[in-house]
Amino acid sequence: MRISPLIVFGLLVSSLSSAAAAQMSEAEMSEALDRIGDLLGLPPVSPDELKQRVADIGKISFQKDVPVNFMSRDELARYIRDLFDEEYPLDYAEREERMLRGFGLLTEGQDLRATREKVLGENVAGFYDERPGVKKLFAISSGQSLNLMNQLVLSHELRHAIQDQHVVIREKLQVQSDYDDRRLAALCLLEGDASILMEQYLSSGATSNQPEVANLFKVFSQSLTGEEIAAMFAAGPSLRTAPPVVQEQLIAPYFDGRNLAAAIFAKGGFALLNQKLERPPRSMEQVLHPEKYLDLGDEPVEVSLPEVGRAKPSFEGTLGEFLIRVLLRAGPAGLAPKGEAAADAAAAAAGWGGDRYAVLESGGGSYRLVWRSVWDSEADAREFRNVLKAYTEARFPGENNALTLSGQEVFFERPRFR
Repeated sequence: MRISPLIVFGLLVSSLSSAAAAQMSEAEMSEALDRIGDLLGLPPVSPDELKQRVADIGKISFQKDVPVNFMSRDELARYIRDLFDEEYPLDYAEREERMLRGFGLLTEGQDLRATREKVLGENVAGFYDERPGVKKLFAISSGQSLNLMNQLVLSHELRHAIQDQHVVIREKLQVQSDYDDRRLAALCLLEGDASILMEQYLSSGATSNQPEVANLFKVFSQSLTGEEIAAMFAAGPSLRTAPPVVQEQLIAPYFDGRNLAAAIFAKGGFALLNQKLERPPRSMEQVLHPEKYLDLGDEPVEVSLPEVGRAKPSFEGTLGEFLIRVLLRAGPAGLAPKGEAAADAAAAAAGWGGDRYAVLESGGGSYRLVWRSVWDSEADAREFRNVLKAYTEARFPGENNALTLSGQEVFFERPRFR
């Protein structure tokens, strides 16, 4: 399940529009965006012109035509509901929610599926539906003019359509869970690549305004939490109040993914980006540290869990460096702290080599979490173990959890939770 939220486009709207835009009617906003488009050398275009520009900028052609569709926000809500029924059934969502609750990333009573549905309904500006037999592209707009906003939305999504025609998005994402390291890493390249295309599209008409256009994207290189980004871009209330893990999973592909794609683009332009789409990063470590993807070939260590052979797994996967950061900075209250705590979490997650977790059924409606991680050095493992110990003692007070350090390995077990 892959739908693009508004985060990337919220930046552009807040940057290109005045503070009074929030008081404008939709017609006034459309007119204002048309004026901005004229100033930037991007007046309304036809769908065919837009597709050709996207293909030319990205140095790769469409293999077949992709119709441009429009839908209202009410239609989007129905579409997402149907999509969730097919792609994110209740049983799977409950098992994924239980896993996040086992780590302390969600608390009792937080409904993951309902939260994600609300977040997408409020914040999606456009999306490409890559499901077999669908392959359709949509902009969420009451009008069907390709003004500046719709050009930016659709240039991003048309790039996804080209990606899908050449490398098949579903095959690159592989793992089903959006909260798995490998899937998130591949998604970061796909979204980052489309974001670079959108930036280049915006710059393509702005020959006399290049510095101003470049300034629009400076925020992407800043180290901000999902909570800070959602507030900065005036995202919908469901995203601003969502658990940090939900915020970060939605936002990382645009910010961390964009930074990875920018590093690739700086090294070899779209020729290299097109090549890398064939073999996306295999871990968020490679996304967060582009040199490990581009130059060092630092591959994740495969970690096994002997415990899985003795019990039925309800859910299993890999957290990886990024989600470990999110975990360690979530804090005992489940809120992302600022400053030193976030820096400590990033430092403790660095040096990650590989990990594997499983949620195992214990009977009687209870479960246990087992998690084994491998680190680049004993010092890295020890640092992670110390920060994880502080986190688990604060997050799960009074529980008889196991946390052991052995050389470069750290093992954690939460023996009972619901």
